[in-house]
Formats: sequence, C-alpha cells, structure tokens
Amino acid sequence: MKTCDICNTYIIRRKKCKNGQICRSCYTNLPEFIKKDIKNTTVEQILGWNEHYTYTHANYIDTFSPTASFGSFYIDEANGLIAICPQNKIKEGKLHESVRDIFNLLNLRKIHFDIDPVEQKGHELYCAIKLTIDFTEINKQYTYLIKRKVSCEKEYVDSEHIQFFPPYSLNMIETIVQRAYEEAVKNYNNEYLLPNDLELYKAKALFMLDDEYTVDDIKGIYKKLIKTFHPDNGETDNKYIQLITKYYRLLCNHKKSIQE
Repeated sequence: MKTCDICNTYIIRRKKCKNGQICRSCYTNLPEFIKKDIKNTTVEQILGWNEHYTYTHANYIDTFSPTASFGSFYIDEANGLIAICPQNKIKEGKLHESVRDIFNLLNLRKIHFDIDPVEQKGHELYCAIKLTIDFTEINKQYTYLIKRKVSCEKEYVDSEHIQFFPPYSLNMIETIVQRAYEEAVKNYNNEYLLPNDLELYKAKALFMLDDEYTVDDIKGIYKKLIKTFHPDNGETDNKYIQLITKYYRLLCNHKKSIQE
C-alpha cells in the first residue's frame, strides 16, 4: 500500500501532485490556490507551505477581523493579515474555520491587483479584478479572481483606443494594504531589525519590493502611490507624500550605489 509523501501515512484516497501523491487529509488542509493547481505543485512546495504558512492559519483564523474588503478580498489591518474567501464564509465579522487562504503580509514577496476589461455596454466599461500573490518561502505565484465584474472609468484616447482607470474603491484598498504592510513591518522592525538597516527596510516595505527590484520598479510604484494620495482622491496626507518621496530617493540611491 502506498504512503502519503507529506505525512507518511497509508493512502486510502489520494491526490496526485507534480512529483508525488498526498492523502485526502493533507489535501483538505491546503489553501484553495494550491488545491486548484495541485498537479503543478511539488511535494517540496507543499512541505514548505506546511512549514511556513500553516502557522498563520492556526494562530489567526479565530482572531481575524476584517476592517476592509473588495470582492472576495479581506484585510485585517491591525494584524497585517489578508484573506480570500466568498462572502458567505464571513459571519458576524469572523472567518469560517474552513477558510484556508489567510496570509500574513510579511510572508508575501509581492501582492498586486490587476484589471481586465470583460464587457462594454454603451458608455459603461466593466472589468474583472484579479489579485496576484507571490509566496516567498515556496517560490510560487497565484492569481485570484476577487471580483468578476465592476464598473471602471474610461476615456477615449482616439477612435480605436480606450484608456480605463480602476474604481476608486480599489485604489482605497491598495492604500489600506500599503499602510497595513508598513505597520506590520514597523512592528517587526521594532522587535527584530538592527537600526542601521531600518530606513532601507521600511522603504522596501512601503514600496512592497523584493531584493531584486529595479529602478523602473521604484518609479512605477512611486507614481502609483503619489496618484493614490493626490488631493483629487480625497486622501490628502502631506506627511505620507513626503515619506513616499523620501523613500523613493533612498531606494533609487541605494540601487544606483549597488550598480556602480
């Protein structure tokens, strides 16, 4: 009788992954994004998930308290956590215990929202909103569809081309994620990080950059942050804009010094 490559117990009902097989129990405890892509997921990635990410689920599923949401995306700003689940999995402000896709922002390499046009009716343009998460420890990326159809602003560039903009509510969610991430890193820094590395670490956290970022990455995120906090959006915060500019210069100078 064959055994599970994760827990080494005998398999009665099995699921095949890319380079092995796992029992039904181990499969059930995986987040939805791994289940949907199980045939392309290795045993090593599943073991990495169990080692680095199940802690988050076990310790935060009962305390996760969403403070903002967009479609099936929820964020707990106080704890620096995000969750992806259907609306019916949240009752009285708490996640149902069956929700597996709950993550600590500090454990993610990158998180990014994408907009895909899906339909145009008259003057209305509807887009699907997707969320891509890059998981640091298991070297795996996954894209969630968090909202199937939402109205977006548009303007005609010419007779054949349309430029569209994300809904304001999505801009607000991106801002909240940035702030929650910065706060999570701040709490981490106060406990673990050496003072000499603090400013650079804060800058990379605010811009949500990994160690292989480029100057173009910095410029793109900088423009996006400045646009989000523009007075026209009703989110004027001069101190935050000054901080963004300060960290933008710090990151650019640091990258240039490495390349020289």
